[in-house]
Amino acid sequence: MANIITEDQIEKATLALLEGLGYERLDCFTERAEDQDDRSGRGSKSEVVLRDRLWRVARKLNPTIPSAVLEAALDSFLAPRHAMSPIAANAEIHGLVRSGIPVEYDGPAGRTEHGILRLLDFDEPGNNEFLAVSQLWIKGDLRWRRPDLILFVNGLPLVWI
Repeated sequence: MANIITEDQIEKATLALLEGLGYERLDCFTERAEDQDDRSGRGSKSEVVLRDRLWRVARKLNPTIPSAVLEAALDSFLAPRHAMSPIAANAEIHGLVRSGIPVEYDGPAGRTEHGILRLLDFDEPGNNEFLAVSQLWIKGDLRWRRPDLILFVNGLPLVWI
């Protein structure tokens, strides 16, 4: 008789492998999809970005950008793009994640400063936060989804398994 490997075994083995690579683990399983107490820290089940983590790492990666400017840039980054086609919205978000968010603010000398708010540190990966989340319920427009694993970097969901 053949050995059968279950999805649960694959998920647990993958989490163990990711933990060995430096990922933090977070189990967000809840019996009911609507249960908001899933340890993710999201404001609603329709959110997929872990905003608190994103803000904390963005603050660390961009220490010279004023907090109010950082907050406004993240609000703009996270704003829905319903008026755009999915392809255009994806291209815009990809560009901002890859190249950073252009910002302007008043510098110490009272002059307008131009900067780039980085969401990821591509030069020093150790400056980023890596999180493997299992069983996270997400409310979509039409139905609920619960991927086995989502890999987050700095609160951004980059890989769905």
